[in-house]
Amino acid sequence: AHRELMAMGRDVARRYGFNDIYTCTKWFGEQRLLGRFEGAPSPCSLTIFRPSIVESCDRDPLPNWLEGVKVADLCIVGFARCPDYLIVYPCPPSKILDIIPCDVVAANLILCTASALASPPPTPRIFQCATSLVNPIPLPKLVAAGHRYVAAHARELRPLFAGAPRGCPVAVPPRLFSALVRLIRGFCWVAERVPGSEWFVRSVRRGMQALVLYTFYMTQMVVYDCAKLQELAEGVDAEEAEVFHLDLREIDWEEYFGRHIGGLNKYVMPTWDQKLN
Repeated sequence: AHRELMAMGRDVARRYGFNDIYTCTKWFGEQRLLGRFEGAPSPCSLTIFRPSIVESCDRDPLPNWLEGVKVADLCIVGFARCPDYLIVYPCPPSKILDIIPCDVVAANLILCTASALASPPPTPRIFQCATSLVNPIPLPKLVAAGHRYVAAHARELRPLFAGAPRGCPVAVPPRLFSALVRLIRGFCWVAERVPGSEWFVRSVRRGMQALVLYTFYMTQMVVYDCAKLQELAEGVDAEEAEVFHLDLREIDWEEYFGRHIGGLNKYVMPTWDQKLN
């Protein structure tokens, strides 16, 4: 029943042009709210806040603290658990991955809420909290930064990584990735019939499942405009802007992503590994 419900959700989402039912239901909610403001004036105001892919904290309450596995983390775990020679991922050469630390999201959400309470907008406002336009990071560059961090801190990253990786994950065109997935699934079908191969096959399947699940996010060429949010942030004095960490442009992605992998290992993996096993 669970699998059937998941399949139904995917069918509904793709009917409306979405990859999954999670993002589709958020769009449903937005449309329902916006519909209430069409035509007749409303006594209420509406502010919609849209963050991109939310990941671990940059600074507060602790650097790279996170709770639970987020979107990119399943792919990191997939890279960590797959044999080195199977680590590929689908990605156009110029793909920008739009991620944002959760403390930056929280700070900008507080800003938008304060603005709405201080001066309720007469018409609905939509703020995009995203970095792909003002502080872009190409996905291959981010992956390479993560690989360098893991290679330099392998001993500190157990149980997430069993040891230092031998090679950096390789970006391949999406069509080639789809062909490789079919090939690897066939290989797993054969390998699982060999005595003693259960752990190997399970590791490969987990890694490939995560990459296949998030292929949409790694291949879509989308840039989100956060000009309205930046304009709002510029009205905050410098001291408060520094305290609340509002500036999307000051994040050093290569340094942040290495620390993020460390935070994933420290705060999530000890309990998450028990669930996997």
